[in-house]
Amino acid sequence: MDKIEEMLGWKPDRETRIRILREAKESGKCIQEIIGSGTVVPIMPEMAILDENLKFNYRGQMITVQEWEKINPLGKFGHIIVIGNNKIMEKYKMSKNNGKKIDFYR
Repeated sequence: MDKIEEMLGWKPDRETRIRILREAKESGKCIQEIIGSGTVVPIMPEMAILDENLKFNYRGQMITVQEWEKINPLGKFGHIIVIGNNKIMEKYKMSKNNGKKIDFYR
């Protein structure tokens, strides 16, 4: 698996690869930003279904959202949707804001 395939999460055909590389060259943006923007190739965000320990399964290992933010192939251009029941989401919201309650829009 090469870097572009890892960032997309699937194997792109030759034409898709060329479009991504051309856009990066013409715009001066990095490949991560091009793929993360979803403008050249639509991508799905990562789905994090949290357990009671605020971890989710990512490529066969249980990690936190904070760990994913450090290791995801798109870096700061990656997108994630966090899912959990009300109790888990309250716990997650507290952990994201150093113990202070924050509101999420529904």
